[in-house]
Amino acid sequence: MIQQIKKNYFYIFLIMFLIITYLVVNNKIFSFDEAIYNFSQIFYSNITTKIVKIITFLGSAMFLVPCVIIVFLKLKDKHQQLFFIITMIFEEICNLLLKNIIKRPRPAFLHLVTEKSFSFPSGHAMGSMAFYGLLIYFLWHSKINKKMKIIYASLLIILLILISFSRIYLGVHFASDIIAGLCFSIFLIGLVNRYFN
Repeated sequence: MIQQIKKNYFYIFLIMFLIITYLVVNNKIFSFDEAIYNFSQIFYSNITTKIVKIITFLGSAMFLVPCVIIVFLKLKDKHQQLFFIITMIFEEICNLLLKNIIKRPRPAFLHLVTEKSFSFPSGHAMGSMAFYGLLIYFLWHSKINKKMKIIYASLLIILLILISFSRIYLGVHFASDIIAGLCFSIFLIGLVNRYFN
């Protein structure tokens, strides 16, 4: 029983995603989203905005696509290559489908950057979680020593948190968009790993 739960842990994140989606579709989560946005504005300043724009770029398609190509070419194991590229492709397809199914408008907050697509789930959150999450996975299963694994993984997790927070700070995503995007990508990584790796 415990082994089955360990093998299928990623379905927990799918359930979390579905719960958030239900709350979004039924307009039952706006108070939470508004509270998180208001909290993010405590840190507002011109300097902070400049830094946040750099951080958010690290989760953009313009930055991640070349990185995906580089990592794919660097991976020597064919199974890892397949696992990596399938996950990244599925992430992009799923994000586009989900955005156009849910059709959630962008927040009516002050937008500090321009975005034209729908809001839910966050493409930055999904793409970043898929890419940096897979980097963490590969690092953890590499031959480098445990201390370095912990350091690198911690840095990547901090980067993920900062990218996620940047989207709320910039006013282009609700917190629920971000959390849902992260949950769906974790589910996707687990699913692809379970059946394709």
